[in-house]
Amino acid sequence: MNKKINFNQTKKDILKFITCGSVDDGKSTLLGRMLYEKKFIFLDQLSEIKNASNKYSSHNNNIDYSYLLDGLLSEREQKITIDVAYRYFETENRKFILADTPGHEQYTRNMVTGASNAELAIILLDVKKGIKEQTKRHSLICSLLNIPNILLAVNKMDLIGYSKKRYENIIEQYKRVLKKLDLSNISYMPLSALNGDNIVKNSKKMPWYKGPCLFDFLEKIDLQSQIKTSNNFYFPVQLVQTLKNNKRKYLGTVKSGTVREGEVLEILPSGVFNTVKKISMYKNNLKLANKNMSISISFKKETDISRGDILTSSKKLITVTDRFIAKIIWMDKVSAFIGRIYNLKIGHSIVTAQIVKIINKINTKSLSFEKANTLKMNDIAIIEVTLEKKIPLVKFKDNKDLGSFILIDKITNNTLAAGMLENIIKVSKNVFYSDSKITQKRRNILNGHKSKVIWFTGLSGAGKSTLAKGLENKLYKKGIRTYILDGDNLRTGINSDLGFSEEARVENIRRAAEISKLMVESGIVVLAAFISPYQAERNLARNLFKKGDFIEVFVKASLEYVEKRDVKGLYARARKGEIKNFTGIDSPYEIPSKPEFIINTDKEKIETSINNIYKALIFKLEI
Repeated sequence: MNKKINFNQTKKDILKFITCGSVDDGKSTLLGRMLYEKKFIFLDQLSEIKNASNKYSSHNNNIDYSYLLDGLLSEREQKITIDVAYRYFETENRKFILADTPGHEQYTRNMVTGASNAELAIILLDVKKGIKEQTKRHSLICSLLNIPNILLAVNKMDLIGYSKKRYENIIEQYKRVLKKLDLSNISYMPLSALNGDNIVKNSKKMPWYKGPCLFDFLEKIDLQSQIKTSNNFYFPVQLVQTLKNNKRKYLGTVKSGTVREGEVLEILPSGVFNTVKKISMYKNNLKLANKNMSISISFKKETDISRGDILTSSKKLITVTDRFIAKIIWMDKVSAFIGRIYNLKIGHSIVTAQIVKIINKINTKSLSFEKANTLKMNDIAIIEVTLEKKIPLVKFKDNKDLGSFILIDKITNNTLAAGMLENIIKVSKNVFYSDSKITQKRRNILNGHKSKVIWFTGLSGAGKSTLAKGLENKLYKKGIRTYILDGDNLRTGINSDLGFSEEARVENIRRAAEISKLMVESGIVVLAAFISPYQAERNLARNLFKKGDFIEVFVKASLEYVEKRDVKGLYARARKGEIKNFTGIDSPYEIPSKPEFIINTDKEKIETSINNIYKALIFKLEI
């Protein structure tokens, strides 16, 4: 480094902070200047940055401090931040972890990643450009993530002659924005990152500013008084370890409170109580364990405990339920739809989840609420979610670790959204599912055959309905009770209120699947013929049934074949633009990943296809 730094080795607290703001507001320049002024860079780094400045920068042979943070070549060439850049440094009074997050809207997910554990957000803005949509977006995200401290850093004061009036006008504008957000502990600071004004010492060019310089602010901000402490012990089980004597111990990290040997804990969601026999950290036995300690716990009695369960001393802030309200940030190019099924990871639990309602989408320009049926990349919204089973849940405001989650695509395993639990819905005790005393099995015995759904999927005109009708005729002659659910027929009745947009198609299949489920439970073989173009909705349908009761038949036919066949003339109309969102033309069809049967109707006769399905199916229907 440029100079030797000998700090005392007494334990220092750590401030984790981020910078965010619009493109070219000077985030990377600010952090680079901070590192440079405090001599936190090596000489070879300085030489490399000088070379990069001469090659890419327009700062007239001066050092471009942003290159200390913008490490990717594409970032330097485009003069934008794409990735989250982390730096670690310390002063005489405190240690720091800083994250420079992207300003572009398309990299919102990177900003969320960088901000997830921050204790301070420095929201930077260009004094000449003022408050922009990205300023509001980043302020909103900071509000959603409950970042306890906000510093609005008004940068590039040198471009306006260090005008106090212009600075105060910006502050008044931002205070109006704050009225729509849940932010506290707001501070303000004028600076020039390029020239170093108000970075390590107060600038003589702004004598009217009486607050601290940036480094003084960072070193003196009070963290301890803002830490929400809880006496309640929360311990999500990360791993269940079976020992040689067949005894079990449960490993994880303490998320809140303290646990002692001999203490009685409740295990959620089961509600069973047990007494702590032993607490261990690696090879050492402990009498007690505190927050953030990674430990293992053994109980006096053997109890059924699984990964994702929560051990607690009090369930005061925990609710065991399968419904909740959350604020989410959608982070994938694939849109979100009401009714679509996802995997939800919260703590160490992964459960199937469904978005049942988009309550409101937040307009990041006006910070007002809007109605929406879909969510696109970088949208921020309030949604209602249902889970496949009841699990212990905690509000995000009560515990960030236990109240945050991600949504995962069931097919690709891509992370689609980050969410924060806002409210937990307790299921009414007055609503009960009514089970019939006559089971599906007993109905099957009465009918003399098993009941299943045969789900035909494929392009319009591929022959789904033709196959279903032909198969039904053969099954009927065999004495098997059947019923055809056809997409067109349902759209003249129960689904007549639905259009052909992507979200309408999702709801169309959801309703069809639920109807099929009821009919299968009644003992009938259902022949469902639907285009059902999306893999996610076909998975939704499959998940409603017991294993083996859902049989997917992919009716495979090329687009050229179905267009040539075009009995209803729909493809010709779609090509002319008379029909919008037509599958295969301007709306996608996702080929099934693992169907039970594939029928090539453009390569074999319909009669042959019907006979092939019948021969393979008839044995599956035998009791």
